Amino acid sequence: MEVDESPILSSEEIAQYATYFADKRKGVIRAKPYGSTAAQIAQIFSDLLESLSGEHTWAIVQLRRDSMTEIADSAIREIERLSIASSDSEVLDHFAEASTSLESLIILIEEQMITLTNSAGLPHESLRLIRIFSSSRVRFAVLASEASATSALKELSARVDTQVGIAADAAQRAETAAENAARSAGERGATDLESAFSRYAEDENKTSKRFRVSTMTILGVVVAAASALIAVEYLAPGSTSGVFDWRQSLYHLAFLSALSALAAYLARQSTHHRQTAVWAEGIAVQLRSFLAFVDPMNDHEAQSRVYEAFARRVLGSPPDLGKSVDETGATQLLTSIAELITRRPN
Repeated sequence: MEVDESPILSSEEIAQYATYFADKRKGVIRAKPYGSTAAQIAQIFSDLLESLSGEHTWAIVQLRRDSMTEIADSAIREIERLSIASSDSEVLDHFAEASTSLESLIILIEEQMITLTNSAGLPHESLRLIRIFSSSRVRFAVLASEASATSALKELSARVDTQVGIAADAAQRAETAAENAARSAGERGATDLESAFSRYAEDENKTSKRFRVSTMTILGVVVAAASALIAVEYLAPGSTSGVFDWRQSLYHLAFLSALSALAAYLARQSTHHRQTAVWAEGIAVQLRSFLAFVDPMNDHEAQSRVYEAFARRVLGSPPDLGKSVDETGATQLLTSIAELITRRPN
């Protein structure tokens, strides 16, 4: 765009910038897949600049050409890139850059308004211009919100599709495992579960040990810190005046109490993971021999009840902290097995 040599923009040049954005809107509106969104952003810039070149020329009396050129070029560049963006992440990135350009333009005009305030005071049209700024920001925020929502919905849809695929694969694996278990008297079907519970027990054991080590470390720090504080506060003179500093001692006590509370929490977590590991180890041992014991039985009704009780025990949640076993599941399982044994032919 041809301009004169003056560093200050004229209202005619601002109008040319407005036309430039309007033409850019027409150029990108049919681009895929985000041409319509890019065109709306270009329209926001065009409307704002058109208002500045018309009834609000008083606000641009000291607007420098180089600043305006930099902002406009950046905005045009992001509008063009947005119109042909290939991913949601690119769309959001270009939105952010275009938003920065819009905010830079508004701030630039507001600085001119502040200059006028310091010199001669704002004209009565300033309130209307401030409303135009707010409207431009709101329009841009609405577009950004719509783009973010679309991106979030697409991401959520992709996640749902992934989870559905995982669930379908899991169902297929379960069906295959059931068929294999039927062909091999139930032994093969239990192998994968046994391995899974064994790995789970091993992982829980490792986690429990990590919490235990952290607990012992913090307790060691508490003991060492307490010993040091006792040596300093009680065995050595508290101050040159010989007056005991209660406030400092309370701070130290609060610090040690916080460390002790953290150690107690870590110890509780260690106990919880250790208890879960014991539960998983027990399930793994039961899986090793349960199906081979039950499958040869001829009473299918009793078998079904035993399978149901055992499934509740295996597929149920680990026992809560403070309970050593899953008492309900174990009792149902033992009752069903006892019933099956009484019906077992000699």
